[in-house]
Amino acid sequence: MSRSTQLLTWIALGQAGPAIQDMMTARSAAYDIFQLIHRESKIDASFTNGETLKDVEGHITLESIRFAYPSRPDVQVCDGYSLSIPAGQKIALVGSSGSGKSTIVSLLERFYDPLEGRVTLDGHDLKSLNVKWLRDQLG
Repeated sequence: MSRSTQLLTWIALGQAGPAIQDMMTARSAAYDIFQLIHRESKIDASFTNGETLKDVEGHITLESIRFAYPSRPDVQVCDGYSLSIPAGQKIALVGSSGSGKSTIVSLLERFYDPLEGRVTLDGHDLKSLNVKWLRDQLG
């Protein structure tokens, strides 16, 4: 092997180093993403048990909600949050990014349950309601 070939080989390897490091970082990130995708929810939407209400007025309350996402349990999104939405009332949740707007909707649809406090529909705790039925009402 000639000196020029050796030199070009070393130059190519030197330039490939950062790309290899980026590929290892991407591989690690992909692993984390797949862990999230394959995580089983504690709330089974296909489960047919639970109460269905015959006459829904639509009064929603969130009472002293404390919540953190399972993927980031050390970050409190809601800490003692309370809200009452009268039946038929239209509201807007306004706030900066990360202030909990989407979290409130996720709690209403029972994608998550609060760590403390309760969410009710017409006085019925959402945990007692049929999840599929509940989501059909909100959709």
